[in-house]
Amino acid sequence: MARKPLMRVVAGLIWTYFLITFLAFLTSAIVAATGWWPSNWRVPWSRVGSIIETRDETIFIVVTMWGRIERYDRSGRFLGSWEQPFDKGGVSLATDEDGRIYLRHLKDVFRLGPRGELATKYTATANLPKTWRLSQSGDPEYAPEAAGPCVRKIVSRGELLFCENGTRYYVAPDGTRLQPASHAIARVSASGQNLFMYQNPYYFRPLLFPLPGLLALVAVVAMVLIRRTGQD
Repeated sequence: MARKPLMRVVAGLIWTYFLITFLAFLTSAIVAATGWWPSNWRVPWSRVGSIIETRDETIFIVVTMWGRIERYDRSGRFLGSWEQPFDKGGVSLATDEDGRIYLRHLKDVFRLGPRGELATKYTATANLPKTWRLSQSGDPEYAPEAAGPCVRKIVSRGELLFCENGTRYYVAPDGTRLQPASHAIARVSASGQNLFMYQNPYYFRPLLFPLPGLLALVAVVAMVLIRRTGQD
């Protein structure tokens, strides 16, 4: 009989944790969606999108679900974030030898200003293919005739800026690779050795899918067992 109160306590704790994390996630999601999220606050990496690293070793990360573009230094120190300028549709980032940042959204490419604002707009003549080249004059130009995969890296003039079959990873200026790894980003050497892991602060990790859902499932199973034990 002593097991029944203990199981009730365990199930209650799990449900309480799930309720707190769900409400915290829902509240922060509403705040982020309405644009109230301060630019000096981080957001949970529920899903990591496009990644780039500029010549000065600043890392830019698109946090897809939250609509933010976060900035970090090479050591992983948070530098701030920009609000993603579009509510719908994914965005891709690129950078050139001069450190300029480019953002592609649907059929448009934008050169971003120093605070993440849309500075200059370039529009393609068609939605597909989403292939762009950095011209010799240093401006993005639509290049539908270009085909084949491309390695994402700092772009020189005459090279592809965006392509449909770009690598998931990004080659940093020192030859290491930045690649998504679940709710984190791994810096990997050319030989495949894991050098560093960029990830959520510890206080964000309990909020990340699927942990709250798994704990809720455990709570349901525990409650079913409690009821069956009581009936016996």
